[in-house]
Amino acid sequence: MLLFLISLVFGGEFLYNFKKVDKIEENYELFKEIKLKTFLYKFYRTGKSSTKLLIQQHLPFLLQEVTKIKSLDFTRQSLIFTLTPYKDIFMKDKNTTICIGKYVGTFFEDDTLYQYYKGGDKCDIKKDVNRSARVSYKGGPGKLRIDKIYESKVCRYEIVVIGEELSRVVEGNVEIVYFVEENDSR
Repeated sequence: MLLFLISLVFGGEFLYNFKKVDKIEENYELFKEIKLKTFLYKFYRTGKSSTKLLIQQHLPFLLQEVTKIKSLDFTRQSLIFTLTPYKDIFMKDKNTTICIGKYVGTFFEDDTLYQYYKGGDKCDIKKDVNRSARVSYKGGPGKLRIDKIYESKVCRYEIVVIGEELSRVVEGNVEIVYFVEENDSR
């Protein structure tokens, strides 16, 4: 209920960052008071802007940004993984280049964009299995990059791509703190 009320009262062009506090500093400026049943909520401007917020983008934006990626490299010890979205993934060492998979499809699930890559080179541990990968694209801090690669099963790779390019960056959001008092008069 309180969050609904806050969104009605504070909605608008600004993005507010709320934080509950136990003590009000002298330099805080009273912004709003809301009485709700036996409680009095006092909202104060702190005079600070919060750090930038990264908000996950909607599917059309994610698809557009992933389409712009030429290729991404990830280095682990002597191995270099190269991901080319909508095309293929390769793993290279000093003497060998191994195909992890070729692009087969894209889907969106739980606010994450995924791509599947199948039909890679034969696995050296399990000869009857071809290498494959699932790539997830998520918004996050920093430059666009492959954040991690791991094998979920033998020769089945999970690749996580993150970066601000996949996020909506909101800066200059206003920090609001609130204090709750018990109000005896009903």
